[in-house]
Amino acid sequence: MKAFVITFFIYFFAFSQLAYLLFGSVLTAYSSFVNTIESLFSMALGDFDFHAIQIAQPILGPAFFFLFMAALALALYCLHYHPVLRLPPLDSTGDFSLQ
Repeated sequence: MKAFVITFFIYFFAFSQLAYLLFGSVLTAYSSFVNTIESLFSMALGDFDFHAIQIAQPILGPAFFFLFMAALALALYCLHYHPVLRLPPLDSTGDFSLQ
């Protein structure tokens, strides 16, 4: 779990830096690095203005948005299903084998 959290925050801060560089001079929500981190947390929770991102950067804005959302979905998927992959295999009767 520690490795996941460390990796998640490295990627999150990398996306934060990219968003700050792309949108910082145009959008007030990304005008400082702290505001950018807050905006990306809000975006992860579903509160975002895609139109403003698209206007600020017509090509890189949508690409950033979809890559960030895909990375977030992948991270949540890995967080949720990683413990399931560590379960012991089922035996032929369908019961969990005790090892």
